[in-house]
Amino acid sequence: MRFAVVALSAVLLWPAAASATIYIVRPDGTGDFPTIQAAINAAADGDTISLEDGIFTGSGNRDIDFMGRAITLRSQGDNPLACIVDCQSTPTEHHAGFLFHSGETLQSALEGVTIRNADARGVYPDGVGGAIRCVQNSSPRIHNCYFVHNAAYDGAAIGLQGSSPVVSSCVFSENAPANCGPGIYCLDGSSPMVVGCVFSGNAASIQGGAIYCALSPATVDSCTFTGNVANSSGGAIHADNGTMIVTRSVFIRNGSYSQGGGISCRVADSVRVDGCTFIKNWAVGDGGGIYLYYGTHRITACTFSENVAWGDGGGIWAHPGTSFEVANTVIAFSVDGGAIRIGGPCDFAVECSDIYGNAGGDWVGPLWGMEDQDGNLSADPCFCDRADGDYHLWNYSPCNQETCDLIGAWPVGCEDPQVVGEIPADSNRMLWSTPNPFVGGTTIAYRIPGGSADGVSVVIYEVSGRMVRTLHTPSAAGATGPIRWDGTDDAGRALPGGIYLLRLPVAARTVSERVIKIG
Repeated sequence: MRFAVVALSAVLLWPAAASATIYIVRPDGTGDFPTIQAAINAAADGDTISLEDGIFTGSGNRDIDFMGRAITLRSQGDNPLACIVDCQSTPTEHHAGFLFHSGETLQSALEGVTIRNADARGVYPDGVGGAIRCVQNSSPRIHNCYFVHNAAYDGAAIGLQGSSPVVSSCVFSENAPANCGPGIYCLDGSSPMVVGCVFSGNAASIQGGAIYCALSPATVDSCTFTGNVANSSGGAIHADNGTMIVTRSVFIRNGSYSQGGGISCRVADSVRVDGCTFIKNWAVGDGGGIYLYYGTHRITACTFSENVAWGDGGGIWAHPGTSFEVANTVIAFSVDGGAIRIGGPCDFAVECSDIYGNAGGDWVGPLWGMEDQDGNLSADPCFCDRADGDYHLWNYSPCNQETCDLIGAWPVGCEDPQVVGEIPADSNRMLWSTPNPFVGGTTIAYRIPGGSADGVSVVIYEVSGRMVRTLHTPSAAGATGPIRWDGTDDAGRALPGGIYLLRLPVAARTVSERVIKIG
């Protein structure tokens, strides 16, 4: 895929402090300090608070104030499934997770922890930010954290007001209730950078089933959204009166009972969507993939397939007065609704795009006559294996061309006369799978430095932490696999669609990878 994306390494790496103290906190209170809050109270800038595995509960281990400290709070094993802050909210007693309100910067970090059962309603006057609340220009670094079953009026997992954290490699699962943005809620000029995160099964009673941003420029890169729902608009993301950049992200089976199954933009100044994939998203109204309402927008190098809009616009719908451009994009096989539909006069352009096989029509309505102009076409994009969730292109695909370069979000991944059976080596990774997302099955490959003398086990978890399958290979398999997984559990039962975590023990550590099953 081809993008001009700002290098994130300069943003996501921080120098270690010259000298610092490491404090140990244990769930049973026998560490250097009895609670997390007690350790923060005593810590100085540059210190690290290391949480041993277990479940932290009770006073001092919830409603935690970071107090402006430039410290790192992390799990000792860097495994959020094993280190849990349980806020234990009930219908009559609400507790939040972490509070950042003292101008914290990226030198304040929270890493490798699960936060669950937080509820901001009744804790803060506005009820915003259940698991994490950032206000008053507080912008910490949040990395490799899981947010599960949290609640708030807005921002069940993370609530932002005038704050700009970096949120990376986090999982947001089944956070609700929240009016807007149960995953991340942005307001008042917040400018978060959200990188490599997974949003699964979150629900908003109004807008933004995973992320809601109003008057806030946000950047979302390399994230996965699956099965998120909003009652009003924006099954996965809703942008309102602001700018947003969404790159290299995947949207699968998100839905809205009104508009914008994947993304909705309402009076947004500018939304740029580059290199993204929209599969089987749905809207009861318009815009199964994306809904545009005023503003100026650009959608490039994206793949839309099998989306549904029972109103119109299975791929994209635009309100009168909207300005938008679609380039190098595939919109194919919409189950209901035309590929691109416009509610009235708009300033728009479509170029170097393949629109094909949409139930409600392809180059129809205001797109009539554009099919053979500006590099546009209407032909089967020839995905490698759409039934198995592989949206790479065959080498003979009409979307693999010189005139317009590549059309769609996925490059060539299979060659005539047969699909290449081996997974290409990736020297920068130790565990990976293909296809990903998948339907019928996926092949898992791994690399173990120095080889394997005793065989290998890959353990598969739901995002809730429940182990569902263990896959073994004999020692003869060597150091690179592969292992085939058919999407079933250890009892042979088919697992539902969703996000699963692959974990592979390697020497003294465990490496992880996420895989998506399309149910």
